[in-house]
Amino acid sequence: MGKPMTLRLLEAGFKVNVWNRSQGKLPPVTNAGAIAFTSVSELVKASDIIILCLANTAVVESVVQTEIINAGSANKLVIDLSSIHPETTKQLATIEIQLGRTPRGLVEVAYATKSGVPVVLQMRSLVDEQPFPTLYWLSSKELYRAIARLETEGWVKRLEQELTEDLDFRQGYLQNHRDYVARRWQLMDQEDRRRIEALGFTELFERYGIGGIAQWDKVRCLHMHYADYLCRPEGQLKNVIGERLEQQFLLSELQLSI
Repeated sequence: MGKPMTLRLLEAGFKVNVWNRSQGKLPPVTNAGAIAFTSVSELVKASDIIILCLANTAVVESVVQTEIINAGSANKLVIDLSSIHPETTKQLATIEIQLGRTPRGLVEVAYATKSGVPVVLQMRSLVDEQPFPTLYWLSSKELYRAIARLETEGWVKRLEQELTEDLDFRQGYLQNHRDYVARRWQLMDQEDRRRIEALGFTELFERYGIGGIAQWDKVRCLHMHYADYLCRPEGQLKNVIGERLEQQFLLSELQLSI
């Protein structure tokens, strides 16, 4: 579908930039005047309107989340004509509404409601050559506001006090940080890992736990702890802070629309 559309646009006098995962498929349109790009990011930077004609949902998620968004697609019109599940397009649009901007470093939606509302995003470890502060980012506006109220009410200090008084709670909390560090390395993009090593950030990624904190006897950012709680893999100790918030406030029962 992409080739006939491109040829018609060229015939109508439009300048058309093109990219294809299989560069060998481009000559029919480049011979007609289209300008070929070898990377999506460079094409995005050179274009005002981006039209997608991709094969399936997985490819769209990969191209949009790791290429188009990271290239800086804010204020650009993206038209998706791909053969994909409409839920994918809806989720990507919802994320921009939730955050108020196009996210940089998005890998995938790590957790969503049964109705498909994105709740937690998995993020790249390195964005613009700088460490990103968290593996999991709580994106839901309503859940963010609910947890922000708990922080305002002093729950960070209460939980820190409990860490000093309850040995089992403290041991579970420290294990959560160790598991988080290991999980981040496990899920890390291999190119990010190479750049982190080259830039001298390896020790930082070993030292900083949930919430981007080096002092593992302290608590920072209940949002990140609850996001980690929602995304813990089967068989791994649940995030004890997130679990306490769930038990106390039943956050999972909130009706999330955005």
